Amino acid sequence: MTMLSTPRAIVRMLVLISVCLSCASCSRKGLPLYPIHGRVLLDGKPMAGAMIILHPQAEVGLDGLRPRALADADGWFNIYTFKIGDGAPLGQYAVTIQPKKPKQEHGTAKSKGAKRQAHASAKSTGQADGKPATRVAKSDNAPKTWQKKQKVRERNASCPARYRDPAKSGLQIEVKEGANELAPFELASSQEDSTQE
Repeated sequence: MTMLSTPRAIVRMLVLISVCLSCASCSRKGLPLYPIHGRVLLDGKPMAGAMIILHPQAEVGLDGLRPRALADADGWFNIYTFKIGDGAPLGQYAVTIQPKKPKQEHGTAKSKGAKRQAHASAKSTGQADGKPATRVAKSDNAPKTWQKKQKVRERNASCPARYRDPAKSGLQIEVKEGANELAPFELASSQEDSTQE
């Protein structure tokens, strides 16, 4: 009898734990969210691909999760927390904006040409295994890495670093009940820039 009650007690305990956990996740996702729509401009031009992140100024029940959005080609964005366009909880937020990440290049005509040339020279020297081609292809990656780093530097230089820091960005919003239509975030690439009021 005691052996039968022990497995039942364990099953009851597991069911109780799973119910508690599911209720906790429901209450977190059941948090009321309000739509937020806005636009981001850099030097008066749409900041395509910019990442907009909201940093709560007080506890809003997100357990460290940050509402965010990705600007479209015209700089427009819709903030989301759990799914695209669902919005954010009520409250005050500091806003950070990060410029678009550069696209990664997947092989160029130059690298293919370098491989062909290395393969041709390997054949002319009698090396059929193509090892010199591999060495040339690897050395060809060095300029790509430099170019990628240069693009990142240019991207970061175009948008001052202070916009990526919630304490220094000067960008603030308040999420209210209902739909929230934000005034455009007008960033400037110079240090004497305007901020969101």
